[in-house]
Amino acid sequence: MSVTSNLVIQVGTLPDLVVSNDPANPGRVIMRWLDGTDANQQWVEEPALNGFYLRNVATGTYLAFGGDDQPVGLSSHGDVWQKTGPNQDFTAIRLALRTSQNLNALGGHPVVGTVVGTWSWGGGAGNEIWQVQTVSAVWPRPTQTFSFISGMAPYLQLSVDPKNTAGALVVDDNYATQAPAAFVFTATQWIGGFSIVNKASGLLAYVSGDGNGSSLLQRAANQLNVDSLWTYGGGGAFQAIRPWIDSGQNWNVFGNPHPIPKGPLAMGTWSWGHGQANEIWQTVVPATQARAASILWTGEAIQADGEVERDRPAAAAVAEVWAQAQEKAGVAARANGHH
Repeated sequence: MSVTSNLVIQVGTLPDLVVSNDPANPGRVIMRWLDGTDANQQWVEEPALNGFYLRNVATGTYLAFGGDDQPVGLSSHGDVWQKTGPNQDFTAIRLALRTSQNLNALGGHPVVGTVVGTWSWGGGAGNEIWQVQTVSAVWPRPTQTFSFISGMAPYLQLSVDPKNTAGALVVDDNYATQAPAAFVFTATQWIGGFSIVNKASGLLAYVSGDGNGSSLLQRAANQLNVDSLWTYGGGGAFQAIRPWIDSGQNWNVFGNPHPIPKGPLAMGTWSWGHGQANEIWQTVVPATQARAASILWTGEAIQADGEVERDRPAAAAVAEVWAQAQEKAGVAARANGHH
């Protein structure tokens, strides 16, 4: 059934990646990061015999077959396509006159810039199944402001490096000389996880690689990709935080140093080590951090033991972790007389 409202076409591997006209090379069709304000990513289904045409909103041209196992393109006439299941389900989108050819994010592992084409059916892999949603169903994305406290101590928080604000992120003392914004991040919830942009640098955090010792580097906030997406693992007040591209890696304060030295501490990702203090994190609303000072001075310890599984913790929903942080912020505000 055709839908006349503007649509996005999401890939099964990661629904935050959508089919788009390439604005740098109009007529080329690629995967791009979801942006509900970008007409290049929006499509209109126009009814046809045995299927529908897909008209790109930005160009006014139609999705066109480019040959067997070749990239698709955009043309003034386009081709007729079929979806093998309801729009809200992840199913194949195939050429009506050549049903052996299915829409495919070519190469098997889609990222921003992956070329879209057609390919013979491979059994339902993530790069060959698609969900079609109205723009209003997926945009705008929820955004919150958070800080991330290390399980090592309540005053140790994820931050920019005071000597290199645009460089690799570190863990630092939030009562040291850095401006408060150094410890605050704008967090955006995506379908596959969340992204963070530091308030002081204005830059997006991403993982530098996919193995032990990778760093959390920074780049322009609009350069979202699979390496800038994070997920949670575990329940309770503390969680593991993982790069989406490698769920076996976790945020880690390297070396788990004791006693804790002064100054910024190097951090990045490492394989799970059974819930050590240097690999678990609490997501908090920055306004609630005043409590951390009382913890620091009274000697009250973070109760991390038993809150994170020793074995690799199961995935946790971003919305649930964020709701927990917001709830704790509300409790803290009421305790301080704020309503």
